[in-house]
Amino acid sequence: MAAYGESFINIGFSVLLVSQYGLIGVAAATLAATWFRFVYYVIYLSRNIFCRSIRLFAKRSLINVALVAANYGLGSCIVSAFPVGNYISWACCGAVLVVALSVTTLGTNLCFFRKDCMRLVRKYIK
Repeated sequence: MAAYGESFINIGFSVLLVSQYGLIGVAAATLAATWFRFVYYVIYLSRNIFCRSIRLFAKRSLINVALVAANYGLGSCIVSAFPVGNYISWACCGAVLVVALSVTTLGTNLCFFRKDCMRLVRKYIK
């Protein structure tokens, strides 16, 4: 069902948008069709398999989008402040980025999803 809907949306919007916007219109149609399938699967999985609220998915998605934006900003600040002139300084900059972004990601996940993080830790510590 979702695949048919996605293909109809993709083809329909592509035909409508290609004459005015060219490849950008086709890309926008593909994006719209992909979002349709994504939302369909979120609703289907929430109701039939996971039996969880869609609010939980929305909360996690919003936190992850905010985390990506924060990591992008932090990474940009680190890269702009770090002089990269050779491979060694590039590797050092990469190491600093990995540590900083890992701490940010782990800290955010521990803050918002403490139960899930603790369950994951207990699973692998046994």
